[in-house]
Amino acid sequence: MLQKLINLLRQILKINQKSSTSLENMSESANKVMPISIEAYFQDPKNGDDRRLKYPNDYTSEILENAKALLEKVNNLLIDLGVVTVVVSSGWRPATVNAAVGGAKKSLHMLGKAIDLRDSTGELDKLIESRPDLLKKYGLWLEDPSATKGWCHLDVGNRTDRPSRVFKV
Repeated sequence: MLQKLINLLRQILKINQKSSTSLENMSESANKVMPISIEAYFQDPKNGDDRRLKYPNDYTSEILENAKALLEKVNNLLIDLGVVTVVVSSGWRPATVNAAVGGAKKSLHMLGKAIDLRDSTGELDKLIESRPDLLKKYGLWLEDPSATKGWCHLDVGNRTDRPSRVFKV
């Protein structure tokens, strides 16, 4: 099917054989789409503002590095699970935002080490919970789904290892 599409594009665009390899490379890289961008992680879910710009005194290079490391792990987990699209319901939260939403006093969201993904049906939580091997592979923890109705919480916290890779607050 993909080859037929490439051939059709070649005919339509009259691309010669020499430059057609760039189309093939594009189709291969399209399979490696990262579901969550760094911009989405730092975006305020209510108004779309970039929290890095809105709270410059709270934002540090360490938070950025933590967020990049977290997203690499979360994106790889989602790719391994076959999840293509997710919506970030909470990424980085400065202390004032964290307090306003009732977050834990030592929330890893404030360090760029946690993410919440919209999960209105609970299916994402179920899928992730069914694969503790992948959570361990990527050094991730899932908050107990019974405590996160409507969202899925993943983080890279330091905890005593357990087979389920699920934690309760």
